[in-house]
Amino acid sequence: MKYLAFIFIFLSLPTSALELKPVDDFKLTHILSRLVIVNEPIHFDEQGYSIKFYGVDFGGHCAEAEHCRGLVELLVVTTEMGDEGPVSNLYRLPEKHAWAVQKWEHLKSGAQGIYLKSTTFESNRPNAQSTEEVSLLITTFLKAELNTL
Repeated sequence: MKYLAFIFIFLSLPTSALELKPVDDFKLTHILSRLVIVNEPIHFDEQGYSIKFYGVDFGGHCAEAEHCRGLVELLVVTTEMGDEGPVSNLYRLPEKHAWAVQKWEHLKSGAQGIYLKSTTFESNRPNAQSTEEVSLLITTFLKAELNTL
């Protein structure tokens, strides 16, 4: 009986609930619903910033859905941890069928070099030829440059 009284009192206590409404931002919803992490973040502790890699899968437009290869735009976010909190920059790389981070290194110039591999298919056919391209993303916190190797 004590437990029944306790449950009754507990259930009669006022509760506060926050009603959530959908965000009315089509572009943001479109991008976030297609966002995938391409690589773990790379932290450059001595330089005071980190880089994160996200792919936005825009899907493909093809007649045979089972062989469809979507295009992925690579988003590179650099974040500097300054005295006044984090400051970020966003860089958009071209759409390819696939992106991958191969390795990174400190360059003699003081910048960081990140080797990226992209794959492009000539068509959506199952036996389509693919082309792989290796690029070097040279970055400091404030600047980024993409060079094809």
